[in-house]
Parts: sequence; C-alpha cells; structure tokens
Amino acid sequence: MGDDGAAGTVFRCGDQRTRHSMITGSRACRCFHGRHEPPTTAYLGHRIHSGGFGQTARTTEPWCSSPSDEGPERLPDVGTQAAHGTCLQPTRRRRWVLWLAPLSCPLLHRGWALVTIDRFTVSSYTGAFMEDVTLYPRVRQDDAGPIEGKESASATPYGGQDVTNEGEWNSLEYRTTGSLFRAPSPKFYSLCESLNHRYSGRFPGGVLCAETETDIVEALAWCKKNKMRIVPRGGGHSYAGFSTAQDGLLVDTSKMRGVQVDVHAQTVTVGPGVRNSEVFQALQGTNLLLPGGRCPAVGVAGLVLGGGIGLATRQLGLTCDSLISTRVATSVGETLVCSSDQNYDLFWACRGGAGGNFGFNTSFTFRLHPVDTVTVYDLSWDWKEASTVLGSIAKLIDDETYKKVISCQFGLRTRGARVYAQGIFFGSAADARKALTVVTAAAKPNFEFVEERKIWPAMSYFYVEAGSDPYLSKSIVSNSALSEDTIQALVDDMNSWKERSVDSFASVSFFAMGGQDAEVSPTATAFVHRNAHFIVSMTAYWADSDSDSVSNANCEWLRSLYSKLSYRLGGAAFQNFPDPELVDWWTAYYGENYSRLVAIKNKYDPSRLFEYAQSIGNYPRV
Repeated sequence: MGDDGAAGTVFRCGDQRTRHSMITGSRACRCFHGRHEPPTTAYLGHRIHSGGFGQTARTTEPWCSSPSDEGPERLPDVGTQAAHGTCLQPTRRRRWVLWLAPLSCPLLHRGWALVTIDRFTVSSYTGAFMEDVTLYPRVRQDDAGPIEGKESASATPYGGQDVTNEGEWNSLEYRTTGSLFRAPSPKFYSLCESLNHRYSGRFPGGVLCAETETDIVEALAWCKKNKMRIVPRGGGHSYAGFSTAQDGLLVDTSKMRGVQVDVHAQTVTVGPGVRNSEVFQALQGTNLLLPGGRCPAVGVAGLVLGGGIGLATRQLGLTCDSLISTRVATSVGETLVCSSDQNYDLFWACRGGAGGNFGFNTSFTFRLHPVDTVTVYDLSWDWKEASTVLGSIAKLIDDETYKKVISCQFGLRTRGARVYAQGIFFGSAADARKALTVVTAAAKPNFEFVEERKIWPAMSYFYVEAGSDPYLSKSIVSNSALSEDTIQALVDDMNSWKERSVDSFASVSFFAMGGQDAEVSPTATAFVHRNAHFIVSMTAYWADSDSDSVSNANCEWLRSLYSKLSYRLGGAAFQNFPDPELVDWWTAYYGENYSRLVAIKNKYDPSRLFEYAQSIGNYPRV
C-alpha cells in the first residue's frame, strides 16, 4: 500500500517492495510483509528515548523508499551523532523516509514514527500498527518549510534557540518552587505536546510547572531579563497551537488548580490551571451555575479570556460577562487586581481580548447564577432532512419568544448523527416540546430525547472530551440569519465530502447567540461580537497515521467550504476558535475594539514578552 505525498512514496508493511529499518534501542531488524528478520548492524544519527533518554540508535544500512517509485535505496553515510539535535544531512538534496519502531515514548501513543529526511530537515509523526516510538531531531529553520497538514517547527526541538546560558536556567529553577523541565527530559516532551497534533513539534527552551503566583512573577522577571518570550498554558486546547511554545519559556499551570466556592456570596474563585471539570465538580450539589463550555478538559482561563460560549450563553451571557475580578501579573513587574473598580482598562481587555496577550492571569473570580430545573433536549435526523431541519432551527433561534430561554447547538457531520440539534431549555419539558414543535413538525427526528433535570445533571449530559488527532478548524461569527441559499450551499458542500481514510471526517456546528449575550454593547468589553446571530465552527479531521495526501485534501476541502460560507455570512471570526490561516485576523476577532486593545497591550506589556502569531499588536504593528 503506498501513500503518495509531495516527497515521493512511503511503503508500509504489507507492500511487496517494503523493507523498513526498525530501530529498537541498539538493535535493528528488517520487516518483510510484517515479519521480523534477525537484527543487522545499524546506523542512524538520532538520539532516541527508550526507557531513558540518551541512547543512540546506529545502523549501517537502513532501508528506505526513494523519492521515486524505484524501491528502497541505502541512506548515505552521514557521520556519527555529535551533540543532541544534530541533523541528518544526506549528500544529495532529496528526501528519504524511514519507519522506526518500537520504543517507549512520552508523546506518541501506539504508533509508527515516519521520519522524513531532506538536506536539512528531519520531522516525525505517528502512524499505526506498532508500539510506542519517538525521536527528537533537529529542524533547521532556513530549510525546513511547512509540511501541509502538519505545522513544521521553526527551530530545534531541543529547546529552541537557546538565548540563555545554563547558569541562567539554573537561576530560574533556584528562584521558583515549581519544577523546571528541559530537553532531554522525557517529561519535557510530554508537557510540550499540543492537543491538536497538527502542531506537534513545537518545543520551548524550557517548561516551568508553576505552583504559586510567585513562581509566575519570578518567571516573568527572568524572561524579561533574558529577553525571552513567555507562554502561559492552562488547558492547552488552543485550536491553533498557540498554547504550545516554539522557543521561549512555557509556563504550565496544571498544578495551580484551586477552586473556592462561596455559596452565600454566590461566587467562585479559580486558579489559572483550573479546567471546566474542576468547576463542575465543585458546584455539584448546588443550584449555582457558571456559564461555560461543555468540554471538561478545557481551561477556564482560556475560555473566559476569549469570551466563553456554552450551553447557557443565551440565558446568562458569556463566561466573561460573569467575571467579577482577575489578578494579572504583568511584564513590568506588577501584580494587579483588575475589576470594575480597579485597573478597569485591563479588566476590559481580559473579557474577550484572548489569552496570552497582556499579562499572566493568576486567578479569576466569577459571579454564579442560581438555576434549578431545566430541560435537556437532543435530536437527530436522517441526512435527507438536512435542509429542512436547518431552516426550521434558523426560525426557532430567531424567535424573540425563545432567545433567552433556549440554547441550541446544531449542525451537520459526515458521520454518526449527521443532522443534529441539542441544548438546554430553561423551563419545563412540556414547554420545551412546544418550542421545539417548529422543528420536529417540519421533519420527524429519528432520535428524540427531552427530559427535565437539575442543572448539573443537565450540564453533564453534554460533556464531551476533545480529541487529540490533527485537525484544521475555521470559524465565522455571523450577524445575519441563516438563509435558505446558505443552507443549501452548505448541504451541497457536505455532500461533496470524501472519506479519504477511516479516521477522516468533517463537522459544521452552529452556536446560537443573540440572547443575554446581546444585551451588552460591543464596546463594553473586548468581546465585540455582541450582534451575532450565531457562531459557526467548521472542522476537518484526520489521524496521525494518515498520509499527507489525506490531510492536504481534507484541508483544501475545508478552505473551500470556508470561502463559500464567509462570502455569504461575513468575515468575522471567534477568537476562541483561532485560525492561523486567517489573513485579517485582528479585524475578524476584535473589530472596532482592536486599537484600544493595542493601547492596553503597549501599556502593560511594552517589552512584548507575551507574543505569538496572532497576539495583540503583533500585526499590524502599532
């Protein structure tokens, strides 16, 4: 079986032409049609991890497929492994591929590692069928170039461009109570892994697992002294991999997960590493709700800083609308309490200005909302009803009677429940069924669940864990209603989807807006999208093991769909669904609020320690 990619053909076990060098510590064997032959002498200039980092696999005649379809060739002699991070440099400018397996690996899970080698570049990703494997190659920025479907690292994965000496790293470790990890520690690599595997391969200079606010303050001072970027990480769920650093210092807050609930005051205070699941657990048994997302592993910090939408947005507003105060450690050496009474400009920016822009938020205090019994609904239909169902849901969410009563996430998928609508009705089951009649009468569901529940059992019905396979996602924030023409164009495009692998699929999800969230002025907080009818998220998925041809085709399909829908619905986008391909992102995310956000950025982060591809002020430079 061949996987046709830009660099030539990759042959897997089962192909008659396949001979793969399989490296296991200091041993190697060749694989013919899935059968292992005795080990041969081996040479390969990579450091690999097998129980402990630092072993060097060596082969003299590793077999690989050539850039053409001529069958396996020998890899040129590239010399010995010198320091960690040394490139393989074939004598000719061409690509080679090797299959390596199996080793113990902190990053990859039960898969092959495909190594693509050109004159300056080595990159890897997982495949299928074998045990764990990893290798940590050096990638040269001057010749690496992006690989379609998988973001390419721009510098060495051994910690990025080291701008500090070992003494400085030691001083950071001495000044903080949290643990500091650097390559080649296996823990370092596991902490760097991106949830979206499209951005695997980004490695910072080090990872500090902060335990206290003081750790964060010390890290900021250290980064400022050493002119190094700092990247906060809570849940690590950035669609674009922005919570995974390339170079700089990654500060992991997973140990700062305290949750304090004040039932009488109806508030909750959380640390920067708290996930939705910890808030859910702390509020179980109460009738108090924090409007938030449905994914338990998502970090509350990223959720609120980008606005925050969920199952109660139309009833109770965005997550950021319930924010009372937040503590922010800044690059100028201050730790500030930000609220409606203190440092209001920064408080304004922290409600929709997105994370990692102005400072390091070390805690958040939210107002909770008393909610008793609600009604859960979950409906799905046959694909043939797609156009009818979307049209009837569009009428329901625009009905003034229900804008602050019913939440709704609806959409289309290429597999499973392909046409669906689900949400919470803030009222009785009888009233919920009455409201849903406009949809169920238009097309009879093949699955229908409507049930009254207490608020937290109702919320738990919708919990969904995010996957970790690679994907590309795009979003549109639309201020207009969903028209019949747009619906038909969407259905036609979904019909054009081709499943190019068993793990490929696509989804388009609509999040109804226009309720309590719209009662706030677009300039009252940094979240500008207050006139939205809905937010649409469109995503194409594939597997780590899929070939470049699969990922390329899936991405191109999604780009085409986005182009058609954005032409009809507008170019605004949701900052919590970041799209690294978005050209005019500052306008799409922030609209008229962007210039004010830049001014606040310049005030609180003049040295620009907080900077990434789509950070405030990064472009256009102001």
